[in-house]
Amino acid sequence: MDQPTRFQRRNQSSVWQKVPRHLLALPTPFPLSLRAYSTKQWTAVSSPSTQPEFTSSSPKLTHLTPQGNAHMVSISSKIPTTRTAIAHCTIHFSNPTALPLIRSNSMKKGDVLSVARIAGIMAAKKTSEMIPLCHPIAITHVEVDLEVLSGASEDGANAGKKGTEEETGRVSMPWQGTGQGDAYAWHKNALENSKNENKRDDFGRVEIEAKVTCDGKTGVEMEALTAASIAALTVYDMCKAVDKGMRVMDLRVVRKEGGKSGIWVEGEKA
Repeated sequence: MDQPTRFQRRNQSSVWQKVPRHLLALPTPFPLSLRAYSTKQWTAVSSPSTQPEFTSSSPKLTHLTPQGNAHMVSISSKIPTTRTAIAHCTIHFSNPTALPLIRSNSMKKGDVLSVARIAGIMAAKKTSEMIPLCHPIAITHVEVDLEVLSGASEDGANAGKKGTEEETGRVSMPWQGTGQGDAYAWHKNALENSKNENKRDDFGRVEIEAKVTCDGKTGVEMEALTAASIAALTVYDMCKAVDKGMRVMDLRVVRKEGGKSGIWVEGEKA
């Protein structure tokens, strides 16, 4: 086989010298391979089965930036409208001690319903200080209503439909407790009854409704929820000496008005 001439070797060497050195696999005049590259920008193609396709109309969390960071939503471009939100909450008693004391205003700490009502109103005005990304809102009205409702046991007893003390496991006796909910023989059974969802209303409850209104650029749902929940917690604080098994349940928004979405009512299709 003929050997390349001196001139041919020089030309071949000059050709490889024109190739950028960083593209060569080996730093030799006669590399064995080249690394392929492209100047076109690479873009990942996601599989439809693993990556959902989002459109401009897809629901999204407004409190997140495109990078996924939490931030306060700007409402500067919104038009002020009259906005209303109503929230409900219930606190259930685990024994029959608290209910008559509330009704007769005989609780040691004072008027349970009045204190809880004021606490709910104050909480609505302080919502933006407790919920990090809430806007401070100029509230125009707060209304907190509390209704004391009898349980199934009291209603049945009044109607003469309940069984004897032996059947119910309860003993009627004067209250002789220490103020720590330990005065009655049926307190031991109250915990077992609380596990049964069908009997959770046996000892009565307080239904709480909070209504908040403002003329502003954002809704007052959080203010209504805060008012209802703090009112319920206040009832617990006022009554915990005689009932530590109370349960705060079913906190929710049941109605909102105003803004871009208009009227929304719990249980109705949007």
